[in-house]
Formats: sequence, structure tokens, C-alpha cells
Amino acid sequence: MRLRPHLLSMLLAVTLLAACGPELAVQPTDPPTPTPAPTRLPYDPDNLVTVERKDLLDSVTGRATIAPKLTNELFFERDGRVGSVDVAAGDQVKKDQVLARLEQSDLEYQINLAQIDVDLAKLRDSEAREQEVSTIEQAIAEKEVERAELALERLKTEQASLEIRAPYPGRIDRIDLKVGAELSAFQAVATIVGTEELIILAEFSGAKASRVVVGQEVQLEDFFDASINFTGTVAGQAEATSSAVVIEPAAGAPELKLGDSWKITAVLGRAPNVLAVSSAAIKTIGDRRYALTVDDGQLNRVFVETGIETDGVIEIKSGLTEGQQISAR
Repeated sequence: MRLRPHLLSMLLAVTLLAACGPELAVQPTDPPTPTPAPTRLPYDPDNLVTVERKDLLDSVTGRATIAPKLTNELFFERDGRVGSVDVAAGDQVKKDQVLARLEQSDLEYQINLAQIDVDLAKLRDSEAREQEVSTIEQAIAEKEVERAELALERLKTEQASLEIRAPYPGRIDRIDLKVGAELSAFQAVATIVGTEELIILAEFSGAKASRVVVGQEVQLEDFFDASINFTGTVAGQAEATSSAVVIEPAAGAPELKLGDSWKITAVLGRAPNVLAVSSAAIKTIGDRRYALTVDDGQLNRVFVETGIETDGVIEIKSGLTEGQQISAR
């Protein structure tokens, strides 16, 4: 039987491979040398801060308002019906100016009659002196003058209880009166604020506000123009139930206008040329504070003593040196 040509070729190839021996066998290769993994730092280089020297100012800010020193609620001293209202809210008034009256019926007439009685009594007293009457007649004439004046004074006192007058120069802040309205005695119907004596009232915000004390130095400046400024001191608390304090301006302060507002800063402490670092770099454990310093590529905990802290920067009194790098994380 004859072999086909392609089968013969295959047999010949197998025979040749077997004759070559192990030299043509596939040899295993050596594994590649591994690349060493980078060493991970125990801190983030992008979150390091440096201990530096700075001038620190510990302060607290707030708003100051120019307010009247005098403010009073006004009322009638008797019950009655409103007869006239002579002013409106916002009006400027003088001391003793009549602001409103209750109906007075014939009181004005009685006052006029009493004034005539006083004038007549004085004429009789003067005539008695000129005629050199007896001592008794002269004494009677003098007593008649006194009696007439007392009667007039009583009527005027009664009239005053039917009026509201301005206790000092000022501005009517509010007035709630209508002609014909019935009112009770001592019912507050108007408010007056003094315009001649002004004070500076200030309120501070934040946790540091409680550290503002009498005698504290303050700086006031215009909200829109910082070049307009002046200094002052905390003079005292405005009221027992209020958080506002009264500011005494220093000499050279600009003219103060009722209702104006100023930015106010109270200086709580100064620390010139001290070691300082970002507040974020200082940690707390219990009642102690510490920083993580970078030394020879490692982090070390160092306990520190701190001082003034303001605007994200804290004073370092001990524990660190200038130029040290600190982890802020």
C-alpha cells in the first residue's frame, strides 16, 4: 500500500525532531526584578506649617450706636379725655414745651380769676405801705397776698396734671394720642429722647464678649471709611439686664450724631514679636495642649504652653522653636 505524500512529510518531521534531542526544548525564564514600593511618610507634606515670630493682637469686634443719654415715657397724672395734641412723632421740642392736654373745662377761667385776685391783693398791700397803716392792717394786707398766691398756685398745679410737658430738649420718638380719647392716670402715651446729651452704646459678639471689662481700650471706625476713626474706653454697663456697654470717647473724637453706627474693636491683649503657629496645628489631650513636630521624617508629640489666640493664629510660649515644622492635620 502506498503512503500519501503529506503523511510521508509528517513522519519525516517527527523523526528529525526526535533526533535533535533536548536542545530544542523550551527553557524557563527568570522572574523580573520587582520595583521597590515607595516609603509612605507618616505626615502629609502639604499640611505642614512653620513656627514663626509675629505681632499678635487679641481682640473682639461688635457694633456701637450713638444713643440718647436720656429717654423717658410720658403720661398724664390724672384720668381724663384728651383735649389737644400739639406734637407728632419726630418733632423736636424744647424743655417745658406743652405736648398734649386733657380737657380742662373752666380751669383756664379759674386761673385767670385767681391771677386777678393776686394782682388786687398786691395793690392793696402796696397801698397799705404807702399810707403807713397800722401794723395789724399791714400784716392783713400781706396775708391776703399770700392767700391769693396759694390759690393761684393750687390751680396751676391742677392744670399741670392735665398737661404733658417736655422734661428736657429732645425729640418725640412716639406719641399715641387722639383728641377725645379717654385715658387713665399714669398710662404711658409718648416717648421722648434727649438730643443734647448722647452716649455710645456698644455690643460685642462671640465667646470673647464676656472678657470685655470696664477700662478696656476700644477702637471705633466708620463702617465704610476706615480712615474715620477714634479711640475710647469702656465706661460701664448700660443696664443691669443688658449686654450693652457704655463707651467714653477719647479727646479728638468726631462729632457724634444720634443714630449713627460704628464698627468697634476691643483690645483684650497684645503679644509683640512672639512665636506663633496656625491654631489648627495645636491639639488638645485632657487639659494639655501639644503639637506634632517633624523630626528626621518622623512625627513627635511635643507638649506646649500657649497664649493669645486670634484670627486662626496662636501664641507659643514654650515647647517649640522658631522654624520648626508642625503637622497641621
